[in-house]
Amino acid sequence: MACEIRPFRPDDAPALAEVIRRALYETNAKDYPVSVLDEMTALYQPEHIRDLAAEGPMYVAVQAGEPVGCG
Repeated sequence: MACEIRPFRPDDAPALAEVIRRALYETNAKDYPVSVLDEMTALYQPEHIRDLAAEGPMYVAVQAGEPVGCG
């Protein structure tokens, strides 16, 4: 499936918060206890993602109309 890269839009923040949360739990589960993952993911609320995007360029990877990643 093709992936579109486009600039971040504020309405992307909730979906990206979920993408980041899932990624942290899936990729770091073997390295950290759940309590640490809970703390890490608590930082990535939609408001925080919007704040990060306001600091500089942020791009979003989109598939089938849904954000699937950012950088």
